[in-house]
Amino acid sequence: LARIAKLTDSEDEQEGGRALVAGIRPLAKEIGQPLSIAELGIDRQEFTDAIETLDEYALSDTSIVCCPRSVEMEDLPKLFMYAYEGKSIDF
Repeated sequence: LARIAKLTDSEDEQEGGRALVAGIRPLAKEIGQPLSIAELGIDRQEFTDAIETLDEYALSDTSIVCCPRSVEMEDLPKLFMYAYEGKSIDF
């Protein structure tokens, strides 16, 4: 994160990370990159129905151990819904 902060001329790592995301999102939109799961054409109800299974898969995925942020079981459904809606994580 410190390197990200330097790339964005910020002394604060979190501020730098947010600035980088804020810069990447418009670029992704400009080149036609979906910014949400909904933009991929996945039905909201189907996605909501699958969240419990997605939670289980996420917890058993070894990459969750390498996340820069600790992820708790109760956070997973909210994270998945934010991803579906394309919302920035604010919790």
